[in-house]
Amino acid sequence: MLRTAATLALLTVPVPLMAATPLPVAEQIRSYAEAVARSEPTGFSLAVTRRGHIVIARGFGTQSSDIPRAAEPVYHVDSVTKQITATAIMLLVRDGKLSLDDRASKYVPELAAKFPTVTIRHLLTHTSGIEDYTVLPTWSAVESKPLSHADVLARIANGRSLFAPGTQWQYSNSGFFLLGVVIERVSGETYGAFVTGHIFKPFGMAGTTYACRDAVPGHRIANGKASAAPAIFWDSAFSAGGICSTPVDLVKFERALQTGRIVPAALVARMATQVRLTDGSCLDYGLGTRLGMFAGHPVRGHTGSGAGYQALLEYFPADDIAIAVTMNAMGGQTAPTTIAAAIARVVLKPPDPPADAHGAAAAMRRCVGTFGSGAGAVETYIEGARLMVREPHARTPLGELTYQGGDTFMLAPHITVRCIGPASRAEWGVGYEAGLMTDPKRRVR
Repeated sequence: MLRTAATLALLTVPVPLMAATPLPVAEQIRSYAEAVARSEPTGFSLAVTRRGHIVIARGFGTQSSDIPRAAEPVYHVDSVTKQITATAIMLLVRDGKLSLDDRASKYVPELAAKFPTVTIRHLLTHTSGIEDYTVLPTWSAVESKPLSHADVLARIANGRSLFAPGTQWQYSNSGFFLLGVVIERVSGETYGAFVTGHIFKPFGMAGTTYACRDAVPGHRIANGKASAAPAIFWDSAFSAGGICSTPVDLVKFERALQTGRIVPAALVARMATQVRLTDGSCLDYGLGTRLGMFAGHPVRGHTGSGAGYQALLEYFPADDIAIAVTMNAMGGQTAPTTIAAAIARVVLKPPDPPADAHGAAAAMRRCVGTFGSGAGAVETYIEGARLMVREPHARTPLGELTYQGGDTFMLAPHITVRCIGPASRAEWGVGYEAGLMTDPKRRVR
């Protein structure tokens, strides 16, 4: 439902409002982004397209410039890499070189002993149960060291199984690292060569590379001041988070993918199909693709964060709109999801949610409870006529969940929560940022 205390800290920061006098969309976005940039010690870049045409592409703050230009800033995009990795897998599916239901150990026999039934589909949907190597207690001590892929693979293959494949959903970089190994062993090319030759070059992504050395420096922000983020060895992020890109390249990629130019439309549809767990629960994650709704508009894409960088890439298929935001800082007042949500409201112009006191009361009652995931637990409770959320047993609430209609509540302009399940008692409290699912929490009581 919610991810981290850092995410919740953003809720206390006022989001600059759009101009009251109607302006062209590009000017509204520019005005908003400039206001955001004034509150941040570092900068960010963004690009927005509608029907394949650039609406705006600019850098702000320390990255201030009109884009495209010869020296467009390049950023590490972290887990936005996952959608590119999933696309590479679908290219191999298209060519008949593997099946989504093949066991991963067919291509990575190192998994046979501990993870014999995990499939390619499980890896793509975060339902493998394989523990995330980046959260192991020993990882922080070695993530800056030049580990080989064989070293990281051994750590994953010897890791724990957290649950039976397909029974639960838990975000895991290990699954996408393994997909990179699959791509290399099936194609006979390195991961970097494969995505460059089959995706980046054919679709004009000149600023996109694997494990680049020319990205703008990453930062961490504390008390309003920026300092250099601790260095990591990006090749260890590999196919889970090792790609560098620009907002303009990212929106090129997303539209090419979603309009069936990279892989056939039928395979794109499979990438955007909800994962179904063995108990029948369906969640808004596809194949390397976060899914969701934003103000009634379907949206798909991915987010990324780590090592002093944050990124978001999303596409509204019914509207043919793509948004990309990249930042070279973590811990600031504003995240890419905040910026993207504000941009989406300008471009989509959604109506206000309907007033429905009776529906709100019923929806609040079914949403009351404690919900947990690997990212932690939250408790929802009714106080007067309001639905509140807090950490379990905490005295101070994290915020109010305001009713948006149906099963949806808003915690902040960029954060919504859906209470999913039986009519009388929701089984899931699922968090979304800028419309994309980020954290599905299951009822624990």
